[in-house]
Amino acid sequence: MALIAEGKDEEIRRLLVGNEEELARAFERLDTEYRPRFQGIARRRFPRLSADDFADAWQDALKDLLQTRRSGRLSVVRRVFAWLWTVFHRRLQDQAQESDKRRRSPDSLLRKAVQEALIHPGYLRIIGTWVKARSTGPSGKETYR
Repeated sequence: MALIAEGKDEEIRRLLVGNEEELARAFERLDTEYRPRFQGIARRRFPRLSADDFADAWQDALKDLLQTRRSGRLSVVRRVFAWLWTVFHRRLQDQAQESDKRRRSPDSLLRKAVQEALIHPGYLRIIGTWVKARSTGPSGKETYR
């Protein structure tokens, strides 16, 4: 990836600190040159995320870059490519963690168990035991209802 970014990075950095027209060209180049590469790598690292997740992470990374430019901190960003990748990757990590939490929540586990029970009737006994265990505390007294 470093060879791809070496020459383009400095040019894009110059455009980012320029006037509004140059800024627009910089963002257009970022979108056409960096986004496809970033998303290609990210798809391999985060196969469970959707295309919408990738698009959201990319938009967040561009917003952060714009805020960094407007706050005057762009001068400390030495390599736009690496900085943008870091922000994009962190957003995807956050989304992957949220997705995993939703997938492991008790409601989603129960929903999955009910779906399995509809396919395999023998699972009804297991689901009943699971629900009862969740509705009673360690002392055996009901905690929900």
